[in-house]
Amino acid sequence: MAPIIASFGWRMAFHAMGILEIIFVAIYAFVLRPTHKKTIEARKTAVAAVPWRKILTNGMLWQFFLIVFGLSVITKGLDFWILPYLLQARHLNLAGISWLVPLPSIAAGLGAIASGWILTHYFTGRENLLLASLATTLFVFGMYQCPSLAAVITFEIATYFFKSVVFTGTFAFFAELVGKKEYGSSVRIVNFGGQLAGFVAPIVIGALVTAFKGSYSIAFLFLVGAAAVAFLSSLSLNTRKLAAQKLVVGGECK
Repeated sequence: MAPIIASFGWRMAFHAMGILEIIFVAIYAFVLRPTHKKTIEARKTAVAAVPWRKILTNGMLWQFFLIVFGLSVITKGLDFWILPYLLQARHLNLAGISWLVPLPSIAAGLGAIASGWILTHYFTGRENLLLASLATTLFVFGMYQCPSLAAVITFEIATYFFKSVVFTGTFAFFAELVGKKEYGSSVRIVNFGGQLAGFVAPIVIGALVTAFKGSYSIAFLFLVGAAAVAFLSSLSLNTRKLAAQKLVVGGECK
């Protein structure tokens, strides 16, 4: 988006996104929707009642909810506000930083790909060490403290990479602990933490920057606090005990 805006203006960026959406709608309507419809019809006969009371009162579920919420606040907050920060606080022009914008997302993609391998080879039975990784918190704090632009970008790339490793590992570990029948309903609640963060983070950061007269320091401290929420929530998970019990949300294990 940034290179398109810098080269052709913001209107062309909207046109480009609109064209991509139309292409996606066409692909979905003619390729994906028929397959999806058949899958839904096949599953209708096998749908069982969801034990919502047991699911919603399970403490482990809300621990994962807070982890995903805290990590997503970082992602959504930076996605919405890093460009205004670089333009306003660091006084850069859009053309000059357009090539930097995709780097954190590329790092996040690499982190997601590497997450499964890291989880399997280094954290089996000790997943809380991965989920509670201090790296994300430390790199977000580094973005707040570092004086140079190069350091800001470097810490942002590292933040996205380690955040993605922890985020993907969280869902992978959650899938191991939850029964197949309850997984769909349970993971929706955990994922809602991420959606809620996408709504809350941009609004809160905008309000903080406005309240503190354009200072982004308080915004970065807010992101550090969100990382701390995810860190503390993951620390409270007794992963050895959970793995031994093979906990089933909504089942007999507690």
